Amino acid sequence: MLSLLAIESAENIIRAKEIKKILGKESVKMIFGQTAYLMAFAHLSSDSWTIAKAGNPLKHMSLGSLKKWMLAYNSLVMINDNLEARELTKATSRGMKIRSELIRKYDDTLLRAIDQYLERVEVARDTLPNEVSVNP
Repeated sequence: MLSLLAIESAENIIRAKEIKKILGKESVKMIFGQTAYLMAFAHLSSDSWTIAKAGNPLKHMSLGSLKKWMLAYNSLVMINDNLEARELTKATSRGMKIRSELIRKYDDTLLRAIDQYLERVEVARDTLPNEVSVNP
């Protein structure tokens, strides 16, 4: 279970950083009045966390570690929820004058959520034993 969390979190860190990089470029385009590509982003994965919660996670980690992973995955859910809301807004706001403003608000929220996730997941990953640690 810990190996699954290590692998999934390493992949999520890479994906979150890629999303953050692209959002930064899109935000700059929108600030200067250019049309942003507004690409759809893949959600971050939470499969290993679902597996961990279904079992007995305290069998594999301390309560303190479990709380750190829980905070990281709560941040991940916030990212995924905002990615979905961003896509729904893009799909339903075509032709609206405030479309760019709405998307920019989602982008700002996503950037903050990604920063929070990256901080929390690094703290959680520090609780992993060295033999299961996977670096992104």
